[in-house]
Amino acid sequence: MTRATLIIVACLAILTPAASAKSKQLPPGWKQWVKTCRAEQPATLSGYTGNRWLGIAWQQTTNYTYKGGCGFTQANWDAHKRPGQPKYMSDASPLEQLWACYRIYRYYLRQSGSHRYAATVWDANRNILDWYGFTDAEWKQAHQ
Repeated sequence: MTRATLIIVACLAILTPAASAKSKQLPPGWKQWVKTCRAEQPATLSGYTGNRWLGIAWQQTTNYTYKGGCGFTQANWDAHKRPGQPKYMSDASPLEQLWACYRIYRYYLRQSGSHRYAATVWDANRNILDWYGFTDAEWKQAHQ
């Protein structure tokens, strides 16, 4: 692991409630999820004072439609959170939110067969990041 990855893992371990060793691992494609969350919910939101790890408003609740740091709807959080996770994304740890990004992307990829379609869950990918999903090669590499 690179030094930056070790620092990120250490930060996530501190911010994440006790769980199994596997659940403390970063999800495949985690660097893209961090970029996406930073674009969707920047820590500079007016009135936000919570966790600002890597410039993301992970626990923000001021955006009522998209609570939390990853910018998807309550319906998507409900459908893709793990059993026992908080009712609202804003109450989940950053690591839990990154795993939800992975699960929602994987779900829409399986439904459509298109990386481009799976990335449309997040407006920031198109409008800010100019990212249209993983390529097949990137997706395969992320899962090695």
